[in-house]
Amino acid sequence: VIMLVSDVKGFTGLSEKIPADDLAQIIGGWYASCELIMAKHGATVDKFIGDAIMATWGGLGIGHSEQHAFSATVAAQEMLRELALLNEKWAKAGKEPFRIGIGLHHGEAVVGEVGSEQRTDFTVIGDAVNLASRIEGLTKMMGVDLLISSSVNKLLSENEAWLGVGDVRVKGRDGAVSLFTPAYGEDA
Repeated sequence: VIMLVSDVKGFTGLSEKIPADDLAQIIGGWYASCELIMAKHGATVDKFIGDAIMATWGGLGIGHSEQHAFSATVAAQEMLRELALLNEKWAKAGKEPFRIGIGLHHGEAVVGEVGSEQRTDFTVIGDAVNLASRIEGLTKMMGVDLLISSSVNKLLSENEAWLGVGDVRVKGRDGAVSLFTPAYGEDA
């Protein structure tokens, strides 16, 4: 699967500044925009976790990895463009703008019903999920909004559009992960 994990940067500080009702409205509007983007690009939105979004491509066995990687990177870039537009709109309305981080990784995962006898969820679990989340977390440290792993980059036919930002050791993993960000910057 291709995993996308997105999280609002500085959400704790943002939630201190904004009344809970306003924050829920802003995040709800953001989620609605993301759902449209994900549907347009063939993703399955796995879940919303507070201010985070987790989505997959390929978990249902439809299509091929190269197409999923292309769709996921296009969707991620579209999310960033949509957020810029929403931030302009919110700023004009006197609302606090925000930034996100997005991590993408390609790897193996289990897709299906997971849980206990009392409660199950259709979800995706495994190393690919964990690594996508760790990669998203590195966007803050690296000062970028979007990072993809080398396993995603290798699937892209136009991987020259991605700039290598280095090999990073990720918490909980033995080896380093090669990471890439858009070569043109997120504002292009």
